[in-house]
Amino acid sequence: MHLSATIYPRLLLVDDDQYHRQMLSVLLERHGYLVYAHGDGPSALASLDDVQPDVVLLDVQMPGMDGFEVCRQLKGRAAYNDVPVLFMTAQYLDSQSVVAGLRTGGDDYVSKLISPEELNARLRVLVRLKARTDALKAALGDNERLLEQLRTAGGRDSLTGLFNRAALVEHLGQALALAARHKRPISSLIVGIDGLNGLNDAHGHSVGDQVLTALADTLRHHARQSDLVARLDGDAFVWVAIESDLEQAQATADRLRQTLTDLNLSLGDDDDDEPIPISATVAVVGSPDGTISPDALIAEAESALSQAKAARPQS
Repeated sequence: MHLSATIYPRLLLVDDDQYHRQMLSVLLERHGYLVYAHGDGPSALASLDDVQPDVVLLDVQMPGMDGFEVCRQLKGRAAYNDVPVLFMTAQYLDSQSVVAGLRTGGDDYVSKLISPEELNARLRVLVRLKARTDALKAALGDNERLLEQLRTAGGRDSLTGLFNRAALVEHLGQALALAARHKRPISSLIVGIDGLNGLNDAHGHSVGDQVLTALADTLRHHARQSDLVARLDGDAFVWVAIESDLEQAQATADRLRQTLTDLNLSLGDDDDDEPIPISATVAVVGSPDGTISPDALIAEAESALSQAKAARPQS
């Protein structure tokens, strides 16, 4: 835990409105923050290694890359998935937008009309949480098992930044309840990397981790904002397509298979290095009306994946 986390928190401010950005910078500096302000998402993300923020104050509505995408990319980086994000919006705070923001990894969501006192109070809560997380990490030291528990305590897979299994069950339960209430379909694509153990044996676990991260990024990129994407365990990922029936989900799975066919992993900068193709098996299950439990849907998905893998030709 660095000194700024307790005395002068390092705050990354991202807002495309220059006037509002300057006003907030002055206000927050008066409250003791070290403010690093950016007018767009890409420049803010590029500054992460230099800023090392304790908290991020992030505008939702921005041209090009919106706040949700900035948060997804930030939380997808292992070094920053514990940095708290406070979303702010000039629009009406509807529950759908708030839920979408929290699902991308945000920690709080406020209106730009919030009073300076309340804004500072909310930011201080997030800074304290970040400081406690940093202190716990420092205390854990090199104990990787306990560090993994800490990283996944917030419901995120430490390698990919996606939801972990426990978080998926929680959020899937909410999505299924909503689907059942309105008699709407819900489907799940389950994706398993082929031959991950052999890849680890041949090239090392760091290359296997790169393959897992590449697949996670692909799923994150193609999923809709309302969908759920999670890493179940090992080589298995789940993409829950909200309000998609099996026919729609199967079409999505077909497109995903084609995307994965074209996906290769380069091991180095040498043009002579042979890229590693990423092969994956995709299966689809679903419910026409949401009347299924989260555990049952996941179990069906895992069974479908096992059957699909068994049916693949052996190379």
